[in-house]
Amino acid sequence: YDSVCGQQCDAAQTCSDCLDIHPSCAWCSDLTAEWYTRGRCFQSTTSNFTCSNLTNPSAVDISTTQNLPFAENVQVRPQRFSATIRPRSTFSVRFDVSAAANFPLDVYYLMDFSRSMNNDLKQLRGLARSIADTIRTASENFQVGFGTFVDKSAQPFILAQGRLVNLPCDPNASPIACKKPSCFEHALSLTNQAESFANIINNEVISSNFDSPESGLDALFQAAICGTTIGWRSGARKVVLVATDAVYHSAGDGRLVGAVQPPESTCKLSQRASGRYHYDEDLNYDFPSVSHLRSTLIREGILPIFAVTLDVFRPYGHLVTELSGSGAVRVQLTANSSNIISLLSAELARQVEQVRLAIVTPPGIRVTGVTVTCPMGAAPVADPTSNYEGCNNMAVGRMASFSIDFQVESCEMLRSAKTVTAQVIGFGDVVIDITPHCSCPCQSSPNANSQFCSGQGEETCGQCRCNDGFKDNTEDGTQCDCNIGDTTNCRDTTSSANQTICSGKGACVCGSCVCNDPEFVNGTLCECDTSLCPSDLSGRRCGGEPDNGVCNCGVCECRSGLEGPACNCSVDLSTCSAPGDETRYCNNEGTCECGICQCQNGYSGRHCTNCTATDKCPNNICARTEICTQCRSSSTDPRCANCTGNPKFINTPAVFPHHISGFRATRCQFLNNSCVKYFYIAVNTSSADREFLPIEIELAESCPSSTDFDYLPLVLGIVFGLLVSGLLLLILWRLIVYYKDLQEYKLFLKAQKGQDWSKAQNPFYKGPTQKFENPQYEGEK
Repeated sequence: YDSVCGQQCDAAQTCSDCLDIHPSCAWCSDLTAEWYTRGRCFQSTTSNFTCSNLTNPSAVDISTTQNLPFAENVQVRPQRFSATIRPRSTFSVRFDVSAAANFPLDVYYLMDFSRSMNNDLKQLRGLARSIADTIRTASENFQVGFGTFVDKSAQPFILAQGRLVNLPCDPNASPIACKKPSCFEHALSLTNQAESFANIINNEVISSNFDSPESGLDALFQAAICGTTIGWRSGARKVVLVATDAVYHSAGDGRLVGAVQPPESTCKLSQRASGRYHYDEDLNYDFPSVSHLRSTLIREGILPIFAVTLDVFRPYGHLVTELSGSGAVRVQLTANSSNIISLLSAELARQVEQVRLAIVTPPGIRVTGVTVTCPMGAAPVADPTSNYEGCNNMAVGRMASFSIDFQVESCEMLRSAKTVTAQVIGFGDVVIDITPHCSCPCQSSPNANSQFCSGQGEETCGQCRCNDGFKDNTEDGTQCDCNIGDTTNCRDTTSSANQTICSGKGACVCGSCVCNDPEFVNGTLCECDTSLCPSDLSGRRCGGEPDNGVCNCGVCECRSGLEGPACNCSVDLSTCSAPGDETRYCNNEGTCECGICQCQNGYSGRHCTNCTATDKCPNNICARTEICTQCRSSSTDPRCANCTGNPKFINTPAVFPHHISGFRATRCQFLNNSCVKYFYIAVNTSSADREFLPIEIELAESCPSSTDFDYLPLVLGIVFGLLVSGLLLLILWRLIVYYKDLQEYKLFLKAQKGQDWSKAQNPFYKGPTQKFENPQYEGEK
C-alpha cells in the first residue's frame, strides 16, 4: 500500500492536489532545483527527504466548541465540535445522552377537519383539558398548540360553486354548520396555558371537502418549517400529533389544480384579520413528496405521531416506513377519538424512553460506523432500514453514549466548510463543523518576479507561473528563462538567403530548434534530413543502420569494408572470380562493382563466362573451329584445305578450368564415328583482334559400349499397356452397373402391375351441412 500511495503522491501537480491525494502526502516548497526535477509531493511516512518549507498538516484536528452541562433543556453533551480534516481521512466524535425529568416538550395537535371528523371534534372538546394534563404528566416543561387541515381550496378537492365555497355543508341538506375549508389553518401557537388550548377547541367548527384524501402532508410540512409561527422551542422535544380518518394527498396530485411547483422549504403561512394563520399559497405549490417531507422532519427535529382510524391504518404504515429516520409512528384511533388520551400518554412515555440517532451528512462526508453504549437496563436497538441506532427503555437520569465514525472524501466535494448534524431525536442535536484542508498556506503569499523563476514569473509554493512570453526550460530544469519569442539562434545567420526558422522543419523552443520528426530530421537548425540517404534494394537506409553505415545529414558514412552510396558494396573482389580462376576478375570480360560482375563485350553470367553476342564468344568458337579440329584429327573434308596451324594433342583429359598460353580455354566436342572427341580453344583477350590460340585436342575418345541397352521402348510399352488395361476395366464396370439397373427396373414394372386399387371414404369425414330437428316440434297441425 505504501508503494502505491507513494506513486499517487508523485502524481500531484500542485500543493492543493498533494493534500487531496492522501493524508500521508507532503509538499515541499524549497526553492532548489532538486525539488523541481524530483517532484515536490512525496509520501512523508516513508521518505527521508530534507525540506525546510514543508506543508504537511495533521490528518485530523478536532476540538469541542460547546459543552454545556446536562439540564432540563440540555440532554446531549457535548453539543458542538470543530474539526479540521484532510481529504480522505477518517475521524470520530463521541457524545452522551441523558433523559431529563422535566425536559422541554412541545406538542402540536394537528387535526383533520373534514366533515367525517365531526364526532371526533365533539369528543375532543370534552377531552381538551385532559390532553393538556396528559402532556404535563410527561413533562412539567410543556407547550401545546393546535391546527387543522382539510384540502386545497379548488376543485376537484372542494366544491367551489356559489355559496358552497364558504359554506361547504349545504344547510338545506345537512344540519351541520361548516366553515370554509383550508389546506392548513394554524389556530393556536404553542403555549403552556391549557385553558387556551381548551378554549380554541371548544370554539372550533368543522369543515368539508369533496374528495376523500386530505392535505395532511401539506399541513405537516408547513408546521415543521414554520418554527417561529408555530412557536417551536430550541432544544425541546417537538411532537406533532396528526389525527385523521382519511388517506393523504401526495406529490403529483396538485397538478389537478395547476400546482406543479414543489413546495419550498420556507414558511408560507400568512396571518388573517382573525389572527389565525393560513396556508394561502396552497394553489401555487404541489403536495410535498414523502422524501422531501422526511428530510424536512429530520432537519427540523419533528417527531410525527399519526393517530388514524382502522380503515386507513395500513396506508399510514407504509408512510411511516418511508419516513424512516424521523421517528414517525402510527397508532390506531377509535372512530370518535375517544382513546386519544391513552394513545397520547403511551406514545409520550415511549418517546421519553427511546433514544434514536439520525445523522444528516452533506455530500463528501459519509458515516462509516456507529457505536452505541446503553446504560444497564436499556436495550440497544439498530434499524438498518431507518438508518438510525439507539437505546430502548431509557430511564430518566440514565446516560447513553454514542460514537460516530466519519470519512471525508476528496476536495472536489469539499471546497468549503461543511456541517454534519447528528440528531438525537427528541433530545437535541450534535453539530460537527468541518473545515477541509484543501489549500496550502503558501498559496496565499505568492512572490512576483522571483529570482527562482529567473525574474520572469510568480513563485507560489515552490512553483513558478511564468509571465507572458516565457516558459520553463525543460532541458536544464531552469524555470521561466525560456523566451518564447527569441528565434535568433534558430536561424542560419551565415546565409542571408536562408532565414527560415529551423529550416522550416522544426519549431524554435527556448532559442533551440526542436525538429518536427527527430527520426529523420536533425541538426542544430534541423538542416539535416536523413530521409535523403539512399537505401539498398531491401529498403534499408545506408544498407542497414548501424551495421553497414550511418546517415549523416543526408549522406551515408560506410563502415570499413563497405562502399557505395548506400553502403551496400563490399570492397572484397573475390566474389567476382570464378572458382579456380582467382587471378582474373569477371573473366576479364567486365568490371567488379559491389562484388558483382558488370559484364561487357557481349558476355554475361555471374563471372562473365557466358557469351553469345560476338564472333569471339565460346559457342561460336566451337562451331567455327570444329571442322579444322576434325581435319587435324583425320578427315577428308574438302574444307580442311582452309585450316592452318598445327594442334597440340594431350594424352589425358584436361583439368577444368584449362588454360592455353595463360588464357582460359573453352571445352568443345564433336562426334567422330559415334565417338565423342573433345578439344580446347582459347582466345587471346589481350589483343585488339582477339585471335585464336593453337587448339589442344584430347587423344582419348568417349565411345558407346556394345552392351548398352536402350530402355526407352520398354518403358513406353509398359505405360501403354497400363493405360489399355485401365480403359478395359472401366468399360467392364459400366456394363455390370447397366445390367443391374435393368433388372431392378423390370422388377418395378412387375410390382406395379400387381397392385389392386380400391375406392373408400374417410370414416372421420363429415359433410359441410348437418340437419337437426327440434324435439319439441310436432309438425304442422
